[in-house]
Amino acid sequence: MTGNDVTIRNERDYVLVTLHLTSNEVENVTETTQKTTQKTTQKTTQKLTEQQEAILDYLSGHPSASRKEMAEHIGNITEDGVKYNLNRLQQMGLLKRIGADRGGHWEIMEN
Repeated sequence: MTGNDVTIRNERDYVLVTLHLTSNEVENVTETTQKTTQKTTQKTTQKLTEQQEAILDYLSGHPSASRKEMAEHIGNITEDGVKYNLNRLQQMGLLKRIGADRGGHWEIMEN
């Protein structure tokens, strides 16, 4: 943008700024706004269940734990329940699997 692309009008109670954007600039602003809105929505609506919190807590001390081990130590959850919640935590961006199924480990992502 150049200085000629901006119009500023000072009114009594407000300042009106008009930006003259190309269609590419409008697309970039729209895309950035949508991405920001999506990230903000994910973070504000992202509430963890007690089981998900327990899984993250257990994995912080046992990053190489198997689903069976987690189910046994956490209690009140099956191996399939652990699998489901691990997938949800990965989708939320809170957990990442490093390495193979056997011999790998879980990494808790920073918020």
